[in-house]
Amino acid sequence: MFEKKHQNSGTLDKDTINKWIIPFLSVGKRGFKSNFDLASIFLLILKRLKTGVQWRELPIESYFEKGEISW
Repeated sequence: MFEKKHQNSGTLDKDTINKWIIPFLSVGKRGFKSNFDLASIFLLILKRLKTGVQWRELPIESYFEKGEISW
């Protein structure tokens, strides 16, 4: 009778983050430049804020396939 649909209204995808958030972040002229995708880092920060999980417990492997990244 009733179809249960997955609601995806509360999550952001990488395309939306790259289009609407990343261009408005300030970029330093000197210093460290990240080799990692900023949208993935932003999604991890949002997951941390939403769940309250410790930084060490974040599922980093599911967001970054290659390369070593640490909290």
